[in-house]
Amino acid sequence: LNGDTAEEVWNLCNAKLQEDSMSVRNLIKQSNVTLVCTTDDPVDSLEWHQVLKDDKTFDVQVLPAWRPDKSMNIEKPEYLDYLETLSNVSGIKVNSFASLIDALRNRMDFFASMGCSVSDHALEYVMYKPYTEEEIEAIFAKRFSGSAITTEEMNKFKTAFMVSVGKEYNKRNWVMQLHYGTIRDNNRFRYDQLGPDTGFDCINTYDCSAEMAQFLNALNATDELPKTIIYSLNPSVNAAIGTVIGCFQDSKAVGKIQQGSAWWFNDHKVGMTNQMTSLANLSLLGNFIGMLTDSRSFLSYTRHEYFRRIMCELIGGWVENGEYPADEKALKKIVEGISYNNAVRYFGFVLLITSLTFQLLLATHYSLLKVHHSSLKAHHSVPSMLLSVINIFFILFSSFILIICIYRKSPLVNLLTNGLLLFFHYYIVLIFYSLSFPLHQEYASYHMHLSYALELLLLQN
Repeated sequence: LNGDTAEEVWNLCNAKLQEDSMSVRNLIKQSNVTLVCTTDDPVDSLEWHQVLKDDKTFDVQVLPAWRPDKSMNIEKPEYLDYLETLSNVSGIKVNSFASLIDALRNRMDFFASMGCSVSDHALEYVMYKPYTEEEIEAIFAKRFSGSAITTEEMNKFKTAFMVSVGKEYNKRNWVMQLHYGTIRDNNRFRYDQLGPDTGFDCINTYDCSAEMAQFLNALNATDELPKTIIYSLNPSVNAAIGTVIGCFQDSKAVGKIQQGSAWWFNDHKVGMTNQMTSLANLSLLGNFIGMLTDSRSFLSYTRHEYFRRIMCELIGGWVENGEYPADEKALKKIVEGISYNNAVRYFGFVLLITSLTFQLLLATHYSLLKVHHSSLKAHHSVPSMLLSVINIFFILFSSFILIICIYRKSPLVNLLTNGLLLFFHYYIVLIFYSLSFPLHQEYASYHMHLSYALELLLLQN
């Protein structure tokens, strides 16, 4: 790509974008995406999430993520109008800080019913200003009356807001994401022309590590600190974040407090390498949940491939230098974890079953039927025949449940198939082998299918 080829490349790309293969859904499918989280305001109806959920032609999950910035930004001129909208949507009149949190709880319950398990906050910095409940209610009343509030009052209000919603996330086992370190809309001339968030932002170098530790401690002191991911736009605070997160880990979740991936201005080779190196130095890289793509662009999934290649080069370099053992089994677990498995486990996503796993499960059920059909032909005692008939009934029933769950795109399919398959697996091992039924050939076929199916299910779960 250069000045001589620019027009040709432009035309080729625009022609390519007109092809059916480049539709949004096909881009998602070609990128092997299994789940997407959008960012949604508490007042959103989430109607399109329901439409996608009901759409049988699209098997990628699209779940909401809670983004309550407008509920917190008390200093904004449109804040009171927003509170009126929140009151209407929640059915709770918001006229105090307590009623604000009640209304947000109401909306959190609705979001949870739609599959939400993660929140996201865009902060100037992670702040903590000590406050009392009386102070916060007085600050809210002052703003609610139409009066301006001071910077100190704003910071106390935002601290109370974040502590309150953080406790609610903990109750629901939601993940709290904190994005900070941005100075937004620096070019006033362009802001007046184009509006907010149009490309005139920069890195804020303010280091809020002390207040961030106080904020996390305020939630941790009452055992109400949720799983938390901290993203800073300022790469110079990587080490500070790495030490802060180490202060609040516990056994409730693997890597409970995470340093988020290199973000925005930093999601390039140098930024990603520096973030992972710092995390490996000060924390545990193997628990890292990997890359985030928050550009809302359907072409940005290539960032994940870019990230994985950089990660593998970095870890491979350590191995080549003798800085990490050339233990292929351990390396495989680390790389697969960071690339995919850690995020699935951390966020608690119940993934829809893939078509490949579905085929293997049906093959497993078919093998089971062959096993019991052989036993019916080979043995004529009433107990063994009855046992086989009962098992055949359960196999057919579980196959029916499996097909229904797939058709309805139900995430319960993983729980059902895991439980049923494990039950049948050990049931046959204990019963048929203990009775010495001559079913070794059929059983071997069943065991092969089961092993593949369970391996995929365990990777997904």
